[in-house]
Amino acid sequence: MRTRDRYIDFLRALALVRVITFHTFGWVWLPAVFPSIGIMFALGGALVTASLDRAASVPDFWRKRFRRLLPPFWVFGATMLVVMFAAGWTADGGFGVAELTWRNAWLWVFPLADPQASDLGADWALPLWYIRTYLWFLLISPALLWLFRRWPVRTMVVPAVVLPLMTLGLIDFADPYWDIIATLCTYGICWMLGFAHHDGTIRDLPLGTTILVGVALMAGGLYFALSQQERYGSWNVDDNPLAGLLYFTGAVLILLRLYRRMDWLGRLPTLDAIISLINSRAMTIYLWGNFAIFLAPYALEYTGLGQFDGEDTLGLTVEFAVAWALIFVAVLLVGWVEDVAAGKRPRLLPFNRVKAVTVVSEQPASAPAAAAVEPALHEGPRSSYGNFVVDTGRAGQPAPNGHPRGGTVVLAERPVELADLDVEDDSPEAVGAPSGRAADVRANFVIDEVGPEEAEALEGVQAGPERTRVADPANPTPIVVHVEEAGVVLDPPVAGKRGDGRPGSDAP
Repeated sequence: MRTRDRYIDFLRALALVRVITFHTFGWVWLPAVFPSIGIMFALGGALVTASLDRAASVPDFWRKRFRRLLPPFWVFGATMLVVMFAAGWTADGGFGVAELTWRNAWLWVFPLADPQASDLGADWALPLWYIRTYLWFLLISPALLWLFRRWPVRTMVVPAVVLPLMTLGLIDFADPYWDIIATLCTYGICWMLGFAHHDGTIRDLPLGTTILVGVALMAGGLYFALSQQERYGSWNVDDNPLAGLLYFTGAVLILLRLYRRMDWLGRLPTLDAIISLINSRAMTIYLWGNFAIFLAPYALEYTGLGQFDGEDTLGLTVEFAVAWALIFVAVLLVGWVEDVAAGKRPRLLPFNRVKAVTVVSEQPASAPAAAAVEPALHEGPRSSYGNFVVDTGRAGQPAPNGHPRGGTVVLAERPVELADLDVEDDSPEAVGAPSGRAADVRANFVIDEVGPEEAEALEGVQAGPERTRVADPANPTPIVVHVEEAGVVLDPPVAGKRGDGRPGSDAP
């Protein structure tokens, strides 16, 4: 259902495609063209802010966020461990490579440091530093958000001061703490810019000044990357902590300040569906990407297409395409774990291609139409299902009935539970338009059970295969659908409908 923000979704999808592209082709300039990791941490910061604001307590926040993060990681880790042991675990002591012992095996359960891998699996486990860093951000975010909302500038200055002291050797930490703290400092400001985006403060910054500051930071990052190539082996901003801090901060600041709704994606349903799928399976794509790249040459050889594999541009392009095909297989096989971790119904391909349907309450209701809808609204069982989504692309524009338009009801291809509006990181306010902290979607409609005969009596209403979306012409007051922890609350309440959208009492 369309409760996500298209601009945020677009950035996240582009970031994931860039990660797989870089890991396949290894182009040093690619992280400078689009700094994916900085953007992903910024979006994570926005998501966590919304989650903290809704959480009943800090332990409740941790429990829910760990539940979302760890199960996909456990499935990936269990698979990798089986493959590495089956292939014969060898370790030459390289980066991230070591014998698996009881002293380090727990990192495959709760990765506060990088889990150890074999020589064969070192590249597969390489992306897990992101999971480790994200986990640490979850642990410190309750305190960090509290500090940021009181002293935003001073809080953001801390990593900008600590990291240079670390790279100069004036502050030192033993392994693995140096790498943990360095990555937290490198991406800490991006994470806090996510806080600011959620709270709506970035959009109030002067556009010209913000772009100039962002460009200056990016230029400083490139300078450090280019001037320290001998130390880091290349000018890749991903490999240079100080260069990354400056470059990622500048890029994220500009991208979040240039926020656009990108409603035009709604006119490209196939592209919109692909972006939705990538976002719904972001963890699966990220975790399994390197393993898919590793398997791509073997897949080509097995299918008799080994002649197309090679280290030239054509060969790598073929490998890139096959890697995405294998990632798609992983999405089909284990992507549903993300749904289970989120407390949702498991889905094979979690996207909706949608088409518009007329919203009756935006038109003056005729007496026959109102009379026809009255029994459906106030008699019989209430429905918690509907083939619908809420598209807030036209929010704020006046509807024909004179009331503010908060959303457009559109018809989806599969039934969607009304309670699905309460998805912790999918609501627009969680990571989307900086519209304040109120988690609600406004629309002049209710969801109810209506058969084809009743639908025929209502001008403009389409009956779906299982349920029909019916606007409420008898109640011209805009209904506020509150996205809350306990479920969906209709305000004002609709007679006969529970506050959580399920059959039951009339409580709001």
